[in-house]
Amino acid sequence: MDAKPILGRGKVNLTDMTESLLNRPATITSSLPEALPASGNRKVIQMSITFQPSDLFEGELDKSLLGPPLADVIGKEIPTRMAIPFTSDDSRILSGVWEADPGLSRWEFLERGEAIHVLEGRMVVTEDGGEPVSVEAGTSAIFPIGWQGTWEIHERIRKFFVIFTR
Repeated sequence: MDAKPILGRGKVNLTDMTESLLNRPATITSSLPEALPASGNRKVIQMSITFQPSDLFEGELDKSLLGPPLADVIGKEIPTRMAIPFTSDDSRILSGVWEADPGLSRWEFLERGEAIHVLEGRMVVTEDGGEPVSVEAGTSAIFPIGWQGTWEIHERIRKFFVIFTR
């Protein structure tokens, strides 16, 4: 798969990386420092939550209309549904799934950033002063802190997301 420009920030191929992360068990293995015995010991950290993002859409999701502080809707109301199964202890990272109907909205990631992987649907995102970029099923994108622009959802979008703050 060719790398695609992600939000005007150069060429990155995050799709394969995200697919790999989403489709494997959430166990991380890391090497211990070399100062420890050379017995080949490895530290295994078991994650506390594992899930298939698409499965979360089968359960009851929180329903609301898109609006501030997330985004400003341009035009008709945009219904959304969301589940957030993970929030860090300090609330600086949260992760879950989000679904929205078609529509146009303005997003300003001034205090937060977001990494997404689109599970279903299609939208075109346009960073202020940049070119439109199609983000569709199978595509990942990062909206760094400071990103501002529009999202125009053409087909109902379902995405897995990680939101991060400073």
